[in-house]
Amino acid sequence: MWSLMDTSQRQRALQRARALKAWKDGESGVPAKVAAADAGVPLVRFYQMNSSWRKQNSFAAVGVGAEPERNRASQFKSVANQVLQVIVAELVKAEPEKFMKASVRSLALQLADSARERGVPIGDVPGHNTLRSLIERARRDLVRKDEVGSALLLDHAACGLQRSDGAPWTMFVIVDAASQLILGASPGEIEAAGIAYRHAARDGLRRVNDRALGGIPWADRLTSVQLVPGKGDASEFSRVAEEARAIGIGFNVTADAKAGRYLERLVGRSIGVLPIWPGRVSSTSLPDWAAERSPRLDLEQAGARILLAVDDYNAQLFAAKDSVPDRPPPPELARFFKLLSD
Repeated sequence: MWSLMDTSQRQRALQRARALKAWKDGESGVPAKVAAADAGVPLVRFYQMNSSWRKQNSFAAVGVGAEPERNRASQFKSVANQVLQVIVAELVKAEPEKFMKASVRSLALQLADSARERGVPIGDVPGHNTLRSLIERARRDLVRKDEVGSALLLDHAACGLQRSDGAPWTMFVIVDAASQLILGASPGEIEAAGIAYRHAARDGLRRVNDRALGGIPWADRLTSVQLVPGKGDASEFSRVAEEARAIGIGFNVTADAKAGRYLERLVGRSIGVLPIWPGRVSSTSLPDWAAERSPRLDLEQAGARILLAVDDYNAQLFAAKDSVPDRPPPPELARFFKLLSD
């Protein structure tokens, strides 16, 4: 199941699983409404997931790229579901544009035929409406891949710029989890992550209000934020978390040991021409060969260099994408940036 999920689906599955685990079936003292916001789902849906989670602590319970819920009339055998999920993934990967433009009915019929060809007994192939729902969900997921501003990741990594003492600057980044667009960035120190993320949020505010970001497929709303703290006290983000949840944004703080790993998974090992080093967040130096190529800069100079690298990275990311009609960013996005930047 995990292998069939795209990056966006994995982010949502992890977000929901963490919220359910933290809620502890209502025994943690966390209000259900807050837990639902952390999971990024409506309260009723959260209760449904918790019921499934109580029976089986697995990603199947959170309903992201998983089997249909067992209490639905449209349930079908897991073996058939696995085959169907593979077929849908293949259809999307082979010709995504055709998948989006073809009629849902024709795709559902194709899905049924392919399932039978792969050995699924006729009696185990679900009905036409269920097949249509699989196609429609895959289409929504495909659209969501390119939508910006629905789920954010705040992470940091050492980068190819050195401080005056030879230690690498840490780059704090706000990246869109679906599109990999970087919305905000700033240099900083891991002992003062709150300050660095604050500056990254201010950069984010500037960018979302910048007309240069026109033509981007903005999502309807911001639903979740995942933050990797630095070496300081993670409780410094408690106010932001509380206020974010109050406006319906799920907010999760991960372990600092994960620093840089999520960012690398989304953007790779460089941002523009600037290399990043997830494994050297706490390091006092870069490898000799990298140090020879990395300039020593003060905070202001490092900030200017990082912003140029981000601009270059974002431009390359969207160079091959079709522009879409202008639409405003989700209102929660600017509100969250304002919360974090204050």
